[in-house]
Amino acid sequence: MEWYPKGVTRPMPSSQGRVLVGPFLTEREFERRVRAPRGSIRSHDFLLRIDGLLSLEPVYPAFQLDGDVVRADMAWLVTLLKKTLTDLEACDWLFRHSDALAGLTPIEWMNRGLSLEDAARAISH
Repeated sequence: MEWYPKGVTRPMPSSQGRVLVGPFLTEREFERRVRAPRGSIRSHDFLLRIDGLLSLEPVYPAFQLDGDVVRADMAWLVTLLKKTLTDLEACDWLFRHSDALAGLTPIEWMNRGLSLEDAARAISH
């Protein structure tokens, strides 16, 4: 697996053929960024967490944040995604082009402020 410097955001294929896009934050970095108490974010089901794939400790994709707060649209969609997908599969799905979303990736769709309901419907495609 290739490693990219912190802050690089180009797609990175994992050893399982999934697309992962960084940067990634350790649990402590994520907690500091959102000003959360130590150990508190582990219980948040609306966050995507990648366990032990990129480092020895879990990491959190930074695309879940808007500055220093968790994106509300992302939290809502992640909650739905995690009903049928693993966190790793959900990360991959967010960066795969979808015919159901006019050829955009779900993350591009949301970044353009388009319908969250349409993004949710695209989960099954």
